[in-house]
Amino acid sequence: MRDALVPALLEGLPYTMHDEAIEKAVLKTFLEDRIPGIVCHPTRPCGEGQGQLGFGFPLRIGEERVRSSLIVDADQVSGFITHYEVMDRAVAVTPPSHPGLEPIAKLGESCGVRLGLIGSAALAAVTGLAYVRPESDLDILVDAEHGGDVKAFYKRVTSFSEERGISIDVEMEVENSLGVKL
Repeated sequence: MRDALVPALLEGLPYTMHDEAIEKAVLKTFLEDRIPGIVCHPTRPCGEGQGQLGFGFPLRIGEERVRSSLIVDADQVSGFITHYEVMDRAVAVTPPSHPGLEPIAKLGESCGVRLGLIGSAALAAVTGLAYVRPESDLDILVDAEHGGDVKAFYKRVTSFSEERGISIDVEMEVENSLGVKL
């Protein structure tokens, strides 16, 4: 099924990334390592029963991550995993994909806040590939509907970030899966 997506995947690469070597690396990673697609807001028209998936690769050109996106039909999607399930997986993996994961998960638990994981640490947790670099930030999602003390969590995360020198980006998921930066 992935083979059928290849032309659209290559077409979805940014113009600056249309290079034979990059395309070859993208195809190898996409087909062999089974890079997951991430549901994203459409940037182009989708038909009935279609949606857009974004793909981030563990490849970079300078500081820019190689990315692509494409439109898929519902029957081309083999499964879903939520950001919250990704966080559970990420914390269970030893060693974790990012050094801030375990302490942040414990802060969330102590504040009664349900956390999800997005960004490079999430991709690393799901694929086992090298998405995280030493300077990578940690992208956390807070479930606003779950409850808990979000203000206390954010205050503690901010302190943790300053103490450890780890950049942490926290978004709160609100109604209709919209993210709001804390």
